[in-house]
Amino acid sequence: MANQNTTPFGQLSFPHLYTPRPASPGAEPKYSLSLLLDKEAQSSPEYVSLKQQIMDAARQKWGNKADEMIKNGSIRLPIQDAAKKSQYDGYEEGKVFINMSSNKAPGVIDGALRDVAEADVYPGCVGRCTYGVYAYDNVSKGVAVGLNNVQITDFTAPRLDGRIAANKDFDSMDMAVAPMEHDDEIPF
Repeated sequence: MANQNTTPFGQLSFPHLYTPRPASPGAEPKYSLSLLLDKEAQSSPEYVSLKQQIMDAARQKWGNKADEMIKNGSIRLPIQDAAKKSQYDGYEEGKVFINMSSNKAPGVIDGALRDVAEADVYPGCVGRCTYGVYAYDNVSKGVAVGLNNVQITDFTAPRLDGRIAANKDFDSMDMAVAPMEHDDEIPF
């Protein structure tokens, strides 16, 4: 049975799904990603549900003050305008991104429910995530989206990090079948 808390499909950005990394120097290492959503994804029932869960978590934590706290910016929210980070590929006007993280490694599968190897995950591949929403009040106040699992469904989408896949960086060529000879006169 599918999880009710599933994001719409979006592009994975800054995916750290196999090795946790700190968000800032001295912070606790976490598994994380940012999920970029275009206008179509923002009109999906999954997105509407996520926004409602964020509001519900804020209202449960801060009561009637939550709406005003959100309006005046005293609560940090996990959904951000992508144009604010336009220095990064894919972060453009009309898109939003959702920061998601976890202390535990997420499961990472493909559309056929097979495990995905770390080497196959790149910034830009398309997928969706399961999540939990919670409010926090420690050094700062906010609502966060906890990352549970990731399903990647498109490994052909353009990369967001500007790198080129190795098989697109070289032309195919015939390979020599004989082993290379080594000159023992060379000292290295």
